[in-house]
Amino acid sequence: YHDGPRLRRERGEVRAWARDWAGAEADLRASIAMAPSADAHLLLGDLRRWRGDWEGARAQYAAAALLAPT
Repeated sequence: YHDGPRLRRERGEVRAWARDWAGAEADLRASIAMAPSADAHLLLGDLRRWRGDWEGARAQYAAAALLAPT
């Protein structure tokens, strides 16, 4: 068992779909802290957008674009 960035991102995705917003954000932030990835930033951006945090969503999308410009 390895609680690495990929597992945290995947668990964050599951929690987001279960509407556990706080848990999802905690997992995604932990994933990004361990190893920033465009996927984690995109999902965190979506989570913030779904919650009405437009500025936070834009910041996460910008961070994702820096990691994966295409």
